[in-house]
Amino acid sequence: MNRSKLRRQIAWEAARLMYDRQESEYYRAKIKAARRICQGWVKPADLPSNAEIRDEIQSFARLHEGEQRQQNLREMRLEALRMMKLLARFRPRLIGSVLTGHVRHGSDIDLHVFSDSIDAVTLVLEEELVVFDVERKRVRKQGEEHVYTHIHVQDRFPFELTVYPAEKLSYTFKSSITGKAIERASIAQLEQFLMAEYPDLA
Repeated sequence: MNRSKLRRQIAWEAARLMYDRQESEYYRAKIKAARRICQGWVKPADLPSNAEIRDEIQSFARLHEGEQRQQNLREMRLEALRMMKLLARFRPRLIGSVLTGHVRHGSDIDLHVFSDSIDAVTLVLEEELVVFDVERKRVRKQGEEHVYTHIHVQDRFPFELTVYPAEKLSYTFKSSITGKAIERASIAQLEQFLMAEYPDLA
């Protein structure tokens, strides 16, 4: 099997694993896919990029979800705006698949919120009778341990709110898929985007 075909097969299998929710991380999905296809060790150069796997996931979504996917995307973007207005004091930013359009069945709505007090964020949610739970993840990066706080909201669509210190508002976050600065939108930017994308909302 030539390397190009092998890479495509690994990307397809990794995408299937992620689409079926058997794996949630790109790295784990591609390693498991490579082991299944190659029956053993595979050269790192033969592994597909995260972007290649994401494109295959989108192919699965288009094939299995059809027109409903676009309707869900529109509704998820509107729900994102509603939640962002609720959390306006924490200068929320929409990121991820709902902004880029790469949604699939089971996708959540990812927001960054900025506050030096996690309790301040959860208090707003409690006042609005929003159902949520708080998760703290410890991650080691370059020998340093970081603790990330995620608030998982159970609403019409699931949300994941990642809480950062207020000083991080202007920080450039990098995408694990492209390695470039992530796309993100403030309330005003999302409103402008929605009016351009869905003129009937005017």
